[in-house]
Amino acid sequence: MGALAFGALAARWAEPRDMVILVAWFAALMVLLATDLDRRHLPDLLTLPLMPIALLLVVAGFDPLLEGSELGLVSAIAAGIGAPIVLAASSRLLRGGIGAGDLKLAVSLGLFSGASRLGAGVVLALAASSIVLMVLLVTRRLSRNSVIPFGPVLIAGGFLAALLG
Repeated sequence: MGALAFGALAARWAEPRDMVILVAWFAALMVLLATDLDRRHLPDLLTLPLMPIALLLVVAGFDPLLEGSELGLVSAIAAGIGAPIVLAASSRLLRGGIGAGDLKLAVSLGLFSGASRLGAGVVLALAASSIVLMVLLVTRRLSRNSVIPFGPVLIAGGFLAALLG
């Protein structure tokens, strides 16, 4: 899965600086994805540093996803603030399935992706995960009471936002 993701990034970006930033960013996200699937926990050791790193990249103008955007910084800050607020509000609908780690991850994904990319990516990831969950429920590999980590959906949304934006 990681090789496919990094190959997709290489096909989309040719600038070496952008590739270094994106590979490092998505390597951290892949570790978070694997950890959340395995332990249902997004550790602060990874989620907390991603926030200032994303903000620094945006402010310095080195964020490959927002580069050249007139409203890049505004979009990043809006998404960094708005994404966790929307998730926290929808947590009740998801039966409390959103944890503090998901909210911290949403801040960094919002900062790094910007509002329009993150919104589109999360909608696509939610649609795809809904289909997968329906198949797993129909095939009885999951029950209605199964606990499913939300971090991988956020990470998939961030990745799709990067590729499709």
